[in-house]
Order: sequence, then structure tokens, then C-alpha cells
Amino acid sequence: MPPKNNASFTAKAVLGTTLAWISLVVFVSFSNHYELLQLGSSNANFYDHGHRRLSFIKYNLRQESFAAQSNLYATIHVSVDPDPNEFAFLIIHYHKTGHDLSHELWDIISGAFRNTNMPDVDTAENKFGKRKHNRRTLCPNMFLTAGEIAVQAAPIFFCDAETFAEMLLRRTRDGRPKRGIKILHLVRNPFDMAVSNYNYHAQYPTPEDWIEDVVPCEPELFYREEFDQLILPTLSTTVPPIMTKDDVTSINKICQSMYQTQSALKTANFFEHLLHLDPHSGLELATILQLTQPKGSLMGGGDIPRMANNIIKLKQAQSVVDKARALRHVAKPQNPHEEMMQVLTLSTASFIHQPKDTTLRLLEFAFGNAVSSEIKEGIAREYELRYLEKMHSDAHDSHVTHTNINTEIFRNFLTQDRVFGKVLGSIAGLVDEALRESSPE
Repeated sequence: MPPKNNASFTAKAVLGTTLAWISLVVFVSFSNHYELLQLGSSNANFYDHGHRRLSFIKYNLRQESFAAQSNLYATIHVSVDPDPNEFAFLIIHYHKTGHDLSHELWDIISGAFRNTNMPDVDTAENKFGKRKHNRRTLCPNMFLTAGEIAVQAAPIFFCDAETFAEMLLRRTRDGRPKRGIKILHLVRNPFDMAVSNYNYHAQYPTPEDWIEDVVPCEPELFYREEFDQLILPTLSTTVPPIMTKDDVTSINKICQSMYQTQSALKTANFFEHLLHLDPHSGLELATILQLTQPKGSLMGGGDIPRMANNIIKLKQAQSVVDKARALRHVAKPQNPHEEMMQVLTLSTASFIHQPKDTTLRLLEFAFGNAVSSEIKEGIAREYELRYLEKMHSDAHDSHVTHTNINTEIFRNFLTQDRVFGKVLGSIAGLVDEALRESSPE
């Protein structure tokens, strides 16, 4: 690999990096304030190939009051934007928060990077594995290299905040310098997510064969633990609770009351139920798929509460890193190499309704002042034109769920439902809060 060029990026390099981000959010079609769970302590120590990462957190964070720490790290300012080459980039999305066009653009993005001064990009999607985690840490095994853009569908972040932060910031075995990580978290209104999920999976023929193997009233097991056992410690301890054990019990009762109970559907599979149940019952059954992790659903189940869990976990981990930076700032005020974790939460709907403005926000997040306003404006304008062209050409693509006349009816039905409306509404409030925290001041 040629030596890194510290000069300002060329327009071509910026365009390549930007398209790598944007390609993974195209066609990804959420105001209550929640008091998040106190950050848990970690008993696990991670070593970064001989270099201890954030190990001082466990002791020092307990020596200062939370208020003092908050005031301290709120005063930290970065005068010069760090070189984006020193960061790892992680893009997170979920089932029905966008996927299709990213693969069509992937070859183009890879070719663009080979003609820039940026490092080679890891083109493997889902390098951590979809909906999988390490039994000991409760998080996936994450190794992110500086200069890498990793794309991950529906990751599982069940580990405590300190362990999570250490895993995100540790280096890979290649020893490349790594300043930190920038995370683009793509989210969607959970009501829209549920309706889109039903409209998509109730198509005939089915776009995805795995849906036929789902057993909706039986849980998938993760190392002998059910999904609710892993996710409720986070979602049931917010104020107010987002999802409780009683909610899970109520959802299971609804499932038992409709699955294989009608004489004509006694032996029918999940997909056949979606086809033959009345639309409202079919919508309920499809929403159960997204609110739980039933047997056979590892390709696309449980993503609505998983998205909520990850919003909370990312915020907790970012707080850990910010506090660590505050303590480092006291020890070495002029330290230019403080580790950073930055999270940008964007709604998939914003890329549809405001493609240019949303792209500009993405560019600001990725590059800051390292790229001129003129270049960023030009890239955003070009993206908007390309997006509109893709909208037209892919209007009949079966993988893209298009709005139909029942969408608003279905959304209102879920909103008014005693069980589904409560859980989805709580998650919608959490999503809205995350979006406000990421919005420009």
C-alpha cells in the first residue's frame, strides 16, 4: 500500500468514500425522553495485541461524580478535524431499513477506491454475522480497521457499555493506527417498519424462502437463552419501560390464538398464514416476527426491539468513551490522539424525502472540515439526481416494498392496538429521541 497522503482529499477520493456510505442507505425507506439504564461495570478485560484499551475507565470513572464528568467532557473541542483515514466506519441497518441497491453499487464503490489515495475497503458485508454474538461477551467479535467501511445488518449488542466501547476501539492485527470509530446508525419508524415487513413478506411468490420455515410461537435459542432473556435487561429498565416481560407474554398469547388454529390452516406454514389470514390478522402475525425472534427467523426476525436495544447500547458506549476522553484531557490537555467514538443516527425516510440535505449531513459527519463545502455540495447534488433516477428505474422491483392504499390503514391499526401499539409506540419515541440528538443544532 502506498504511503498515506496527508494532503487534502481530492474530489474523486471524497466521491468514492461518500458513495460507499450512500450506496448502503439508498432505498431505505421515529417524542418521549427515556432515562437510560446506568452503565454497568465490566469484569472483562480486553487487550489490543499488547496495548490495553480504555482499561483505566473501570477505576477512574468511579472516582468522579457523573455531573462533574459531564461538565468536563462537554468542554472538549477538536480544533482540527481528524484524518478520516484514521477512523473505522461502521454502517448499521436492519431488515426493512434498506438493503437492495447497496449491492448493485458495491462493485462501483470498490473500483472507485482502487483509484484513490484511500486504503482498500473491506467489501465483506455482515463480517460479524447477522443476529449473532459471542457467548462470553454477549457482543459479536468485532475487529474494525482504520480506513475500513464495514456494513452490518442487525448486529446484536447485548454486552455492557465498557466492553462494547473497548471492542469498537481496539485495533486489528495489522497494527494500522486507529484514532477511533464513526458509526452511521440507520433507523426507521417501527410502525412503518412493521407494515413494510408485512407488505413485503405477504407477496406471492415469496421474495425470501426462509419465511416458510418460521415457527412464530416457538423461540429461537441463543446458547440456550431466548431472545427476550437477552434483550429485556435493556428494554425493560428504561424509564418508562420500552418492552416488558408482560408485553412478551401478551404477544405470545396472540400468536397462539391465531397460528394453526383455523381448520383450513391446521398444517399451514408461516408464509401460507400471511397469504390466507385476513389482512389485520396477517399484519399481527408478521409483526410478531419483528417483535420477537421466533424459531427459524435468524434471517430477519426481532429487528424492531433489536434496533431499540442498539440505540441504547451505542449511547452508553459513547458516554464511556467521552468520559475517558475527559479524563485524558485533564492528564494531557494537548493530546492530539485522543480516541473518539462518533455516532450519527439517521432515518431511512430522510434519504427518500430529503436526499440532498441528508447526504450533506452524512458528508459533514464523515469528513467535517477536511472537505470543502463546494465539493460536499456537488456530491450531494449528484447523489440526489442519481437517487431520483433509481427511484424511477426500480419502481417495479419486487425487493423494494412500495406504499399501497392499505399502508395508512395498517399503521393506524397497529397504533390503536393495545399490545402492539404500546410496544411500537415506546420504540418510536426512543427512535425520535435518537434522531433529535443527531440533528443539527
